[in-house]
Amino acid sequence: TLRLRPPSAALRARLAGLLTRAAALDGGPGASTSAVVLGPRGCGKTALVNGAVADAVAASPGRLGVVTLSGSLHSDERVAFREAARQLCAQFGCAFVRGASYEENLAFVRAVLAELRRGLKAVVFVLDGLDLFAARPRQALLYALLDAINASDVQAAVVGCSSRYDALDLLEKRVRSRFSGRRFLLTPPGGGAMAGRAAAGELDGP
Repeated sequence: TLRLRPPSAALRARLAGLLTRAAALDGGPGASTSAVVLGPRGCGKTALVNGAVADAVAASPGRLGVVTLSGSLHSDERVAFREAARQLCAQFGCAFVRGASYEENLAFVRAVLAELRRGLKAVVFVLDGLDLFAARPRQALLYALLDAINASDVQAAVVGCSSRYDALDLLEKRVRSRFSGRRFLLTPPGGGAMAGRAAAGELDGP
């Protein structure tokens, strides 16, 4: 198990708190959120996100599901929404239709999220390689997912990871407008000038 440095451990706690609030039983419209974890390769982004998600799941027993998508494997929106539908079905006991179209899977994911909200449950979407999703034409996956979690009848969170500090600058205006703007910055040990920003932790806004 990778042991996080103190600043990273503090960021894990803050991210876990953010995700736990998104799954809170009293979370009403506006409870959904999004965030991005930025830092160079090898700095512990995956360990931080996985740990924060695990902490949030433990703090919200039976109420929080997790869907993990990889930019290197699922950047195509058709593949991504099929995989999201598969993971949701596996966790919440729904029937997965392997041959469903992109439109059908998108509608299914939206319907499942709304139904889970009525059942006081939420979902965290982890997007590993946010910049790879942003490289897709029209950024269809990012737009559809962020648009879905901003609906009033949905309670969910999206957490993106990227090795590029400028990942948010890659987002189209319509996508960026639906992003909460929370950034968690990480550096490798001895990260120099950026270390102070990483130790400070969380930045709000674009």
